[in-house]
Amino acid sequence: MSVTKKLKMEYFRVVCRRRNSSKEEPDILFDLTKWINKIDSIDLSKRIVTYREDKARLDKLKYDKENNYWHLNFLKLRETNIPNKAKINSEAEPIPLEDDEYIGEDVNALYDEELYILVLQKNKYSLSFSVIEDYLNEIWKQDEDLDIFLRPILPQDAFASIENKGTYRKLNVKFDNVRYSHFAGEAGSTLKDIYESIGSYGCINAEITMTMGYYKNDYLDNATITETIKDVRNNKNIISKAEISYKDEIDDRIEIVDLFADKWHDFIFLTIERRESILASYVFSKMVEKYNEGREHLKTVIEK
Repeated sequence: MSVTKKLKMEYFRVVCRRRNSSKEEPDILFDLTKWINKIDSIDLSKRIVTYREDKARLDKLKYDKENNYWHLNFLKLRETNIPNKAKINSEAEPIPLEDDEYIGEDVNALYDEELYILVLQKNKYSLSFSVIEDYLNEIWKQDEDLDIFLRPILPQDAFASIENKGTYRKLNVKFDNVRYSHFAGEAGSTLKDIYESIGSYGCINAEITMTMGYYKNDYLDNATITETIKDVRNNKNIISKAEISYKDEIDDRIEIVDLFADKWHDFIFLTIERRESILASYVFSKMVEKYNEGREHLKTVIEK
């Protein structure tokens, strides 16, 4: 039986700075292919960099000639907090690891050398973008007096981008500090009514999700969602998360907008079989597909 998994892609511009440069000097675009050529000549065993309790390594790299992108597969080599394996009719047992074995948690990356853009597949259990940035520098600093930085590409106004869409399919909102905060909004506001009802529980935090489920040709009330977007904008101090899924047309693919995004991002959806690992090549193909959909628009944004 297959399941669908949602993964987030975050977008960064690759830049560098001389170590003795002043803060006023602008960033310099850095061609990551120089770094790729360097690490490609390093044996796999010597690519490992230790951070905290774990290790990081660039596990695989491949050039996609059809799209002119690099596929980089970073790996977190974990040797702590090892999971157990279990059977229905027997107790769980630890997974034994040899001295040179680890649990591997990977992050796939797409590098567009024309635009100096690195796209990272965000994974809860693997390397963060800051650790990958440190890893890039740890490999590079042996030869060059440069520091490499991954600068998040800032999103456009998400509130403006989500208004007046054709069909809204899902709303997810998280409230913080419910017990001690006040919701700014007019009487009769749907989200305000929900917030005040939640407050009756005396809770601190709360999260609500509204969705159309399996009704593919139906959608949430447009006017109410429009009102909700306005209320979210006016209550950023007590709302820490707000995601809206929509379609421009009823037969289009579902898109997701994070109203509080601090980085340019997209979501991809993977169909995977139970009990099987997700192939890095499959993740990358989905990343390429999504990236190509918005590349021209992204190009106009970064060139402003």
